Amino acid sequence: MIRDSDDFDPITEREAGGFVRMLEEDFGFLLALCHKIMPHVDMLFNQLQKRNIDSVSITGVIQSFTNSMQKIRDSIHSLTEECSASVQQPTKKRRTFGQGEQQLGAE
Repeated sequence: MIRDSDDFDPITEREAGGFVRMLEEDFGFLLALCHKIMPHVDMLFNQLQKRNIDSVSITGVIQSFTNSMQKIRDSIHSLTEECSASVQQPTKKRRTFGQGEQQLGAE
């Protein structure tokens, strides 16, 4: 909104754009992280909801889940780099001058 409005000074627009980029990067990272984690959580949930599960099976399922989470944890650095690279830089909006500003520029 601020970026598309002519009501704000350039400093405010620049600072708002910086905050937007920071939030987009954080959101993208959290979305990608949840995308990696949730299938394992879903599988754990489904396994633990079985009526005929015993303690040995539970231990194995939890160990498998823990191993999967450790692999994801070990790959966080590459996930961070992927998310940083995928955030698009905002396009610059060219300011158009009104009739009065055009006359001042011509003088």
